[in-house]
Amino acid sequence: MRQLLNGLEISPLEDKRISIEEAVQWAEEHLFDRNSVVLECQVWQEALGRARGEGFSVSELKEFTQRRGYIRDADRPAEVTLRDVLLREWEMVQTAKEGVGDCHPLCGLGNQADKLAEEYLRLAEQNASAVVVSQTWGEVHRVNSRVRDALKAKGLLGANDTTVQVLDRLDLTKAQKRDERFYPQDAVIVFNQKVREAEPGSKGKLAGILKSSVLVEVGGKFVTVSNKMLDRISVCQSREQAFAGHEFENCAG
Repeated sequence: MRQLLNGLEISPLEDKRISIEEAVQWAEEHLFDRNSVVLECQVWQEALGRARGEGFSVSELKEFTQRRGYIRDADRPAEVTLRDVLLREWEMVQTAKEGVGDCHPLCGLGNQADKLAEEYLRLAEQNASAVVVSQTWGEVHRVNSRVRDALKAKGLLGANDTTVQVLDRLDLTKAQKRDERFYPQDAVIVFNQKVREAEPGSKGKLAGILKSSVLVEVGGKFVTVSNKMLDRISVCQSREQAFAGHEFENCAG
């Protein structure tokens, strides 16, 4: 392994220090990946977490973001956004206006999973396809569990389960993929698309975070994934998943 690492240009320790600008850029990339508007204090919080142990103060951080050129609403000055983010949101609104597909609003959070299970069962009985979209994988698993229970009750799934090990994708932003804090000890990196010598479906382990890329060990070799290509990998964790009857046959096929 040492011989393999010798060919890589890994920044010395002093070069890994994170400046205020780098910390704020990381915070913006992470927060605006999923939000169009955020509280400025969230930017401070994420930047401080990214630059833990560095020498700048909170007051210096606040002064820096005041000069950042954020777009603010005069009535809500604590909320900030960026021009590129607003352009992205505008494109999404335009796409929605064109009416791509049908969407059904979610019900209250209290009985959301039960209602979605009922709706899914109704569509299944009509041989129609349906996709349930949720913000978190925890909610996805909860809804899946309710749907499976409903299908079993109707006799559409077998009663006996087969348990297998599956990989659960962690819901990480590109920024989080560049931060070791968000990699569990048993994390498995799965390549969704080809990156250098790594084919789609290849699995590896995190070997290190470089200045402009992530280093992944795949089958005893190192593959560098540039920051621009981080959407081609998924960070996963292994867990047990129960399958019943036709579910297992469909997955195996």
